Amino acid sequence: MPKEKETKYRAQKYRKEWEKEHWARGWLKLSKNHNGKACCNVCNKDLVVGKSELISHTKSAQDIRNMKTAETTRPVTEFIAVSSYPRIKAELNTCFSGQEESIFQVP
Repeated sequence: MPKEKETKYRAQKYRKEWEKEHWARGWLKLSKNHNGKACCNVCNKDLVVGKSELISHTKSAQDIRNMKTAETTRPVTEFIAVSSYPRIKAELNTCFSGQEESIFQVP
């Protein structure tokens, strides 16, 4: 019986320099969950690390929609004065005091 030919696959590793490439600027980062994998900041998904796979991710319909939303969305902190943070944090934590930990992280 002939042996089946093994397919050799060289595992790709995340490359920090990809973050500076035009196709990855603003959305690509190293995944916190999986060693050596990539993460899309916009979709909040872990991705297989391979340049062609990452580039194809940017062309997916869902990612394009998420990118447009991310470009037009501003953080709430832009609308709140920094001096108000402690008061707002205290009020929100009082509303949700039954929680084990604070669910609101105000800088």
